[in-house]
Amino acid sequence: MKITFLAQSWFLIQTTTKTIGIDIWLSNPVKPLTHADIPKLDYSCCTHDHGDHGFETMMELARRDDALFLSGYEMMKHAHAQWCRTEQASVWWLFRVDDDLELALVPAFHTSDTWQAIWFIFCIEGKTIYHMGDTAFMSEFGMIRDVYRPDIVMIPIGWRYTMWPREAWYALDILQPTVAIPMHYNTFPKIIQHIDDLRKGMKTNMTNIVELHPGETYGV
Repeated sequence: MKITFLAQSWFLIQTTTKTIGIDIWLSNPVKPLTHADIPKLDYSCCTHDHGDHGFETMMELARRDDALFLSGYEMMKHAHAQWCRTEQASVWWLFRVDDDLELALVPAFHTSDTWQAIWFIFCIEGKTIYHMGDTAFMSEFGMIRDVYRPDIVMIPIGWRYTMWPREAWYALDILQPTVAIPMHYNTFPKIIQHIDDLRKGMKTNMTNIVELHPGETYGV
């Protein structure tokens, strides 16, 4: 499995059989791309409808590739009306999407323009991957650890709109994943942060902080 970080909260997860795209923000200021640069997707995922998370782009790519559009219930309902293939699912339930993927949609503690913000928990190729979207710190992290046991966490650390390093290391001490990939920082001046501020506060030695620059890939 390969996990590629492109910008902000935008990731590609590529397994031996499937490609997952999450929160693709094509016009981001650090690595702008076009639709043509995005490989064919099997799952097109969006955490919420703020402009830096690519709601319209994720629907466009879902239609382009006949990919399954995955998001919160209301966003999937809207996408279905826009001729996207979607699932029917509410929050907190772990459900089987197909033979390759199980998924939970979990409410995030964050604003949105219209519909409920969520995060994703993917169970794929024997790994549990937790994309936290833009959530602030939540008391539910202990339950997430005990019920889902995430192996890999994509965690926002930029402050102002999400957690900052101090809250993020506290969250990771609770979650105790094997790998944490920071995201949603250094895209523009208001969210400049330093990875060392995340590392130095952590008490657990169970988690490897993997710093990915835009375009870099981590192999699982």
